[in-house]
Amino acid sequence: AGCHPDAETMSSHPTHRDKFLELLREYGCRHFFVGHDHFYDWMEIRNWRWPKDYVMNQIVAGTAGAPFYPDKTYFGDHDGYDLIRLDHRSNTYGYLWVTINDAPKDGEQAVTVTFVPLD
Repeated sequence: AGCHPDAETMSSHPTHRDKFLELLREYGCRHFFVGHDHFYDWMEIRNWRWPKDYVMNQIVAGTAGAPFYPDKTYFGDHDGYDLIRLDHRSNTYGYLWVTINDAPKDGEQAVTVTFVPLD
């Protein structure tokens, strides 16, 4: 969803994207973090090939000081991926607070991610 003219999205290389996401899914990863773009964005990814209760979370956190810009939102063919925006902030400095619970009980999350704005 970024605006860098040199930026290639994962959809630019679908074979590599699919291998990457499948490897993360195979190992039970439910969150991955990326930067470069100058905003905060949280996208939930689902795929018809994955177990119905499996959700991947892509979080962009490029809010540390570079000039902000608006995003282009999600566009184009997603090749079987259902992309759902959970949160987006284009003009807010902030950071991520990530908590890992290595022994979650029933109903608890193993990973909790919170965006902390510096307004």
